[in-house]
Amino acid sequence: MEVLSYIKNWQNLLKKFSRMAQFVLIKLFIPEDPIGYVKNFDQLLFEFSACFQILEDVRLINRKIYILFGKSLNNNKNGGKL
Repeated sequence: MEVLSYIKNWQNLLKKFSRMAQFVLIKLFIPEDPIGYVKNFDQLLFEFSACFQILEDVRLINRKIYILFGKSLNNNKNGGKL
């Protein structure tokens, strides 16, 4: 949690997650002027929904905390088990 913001190619990491796991939970604090690579929630939502079916979308807007829980859209060889 919170590490995703500081990974330069975080979009590629989401794609990898979708091939490795059946489900994923992302929780991020995204301030007004973030110093990390995830610049806003819309960007996160776009990339997340390209890889995962969104099962839960929780937004604490005043606190700028966003939680996404999703199921992989990619078929994986191991049936979702790591």
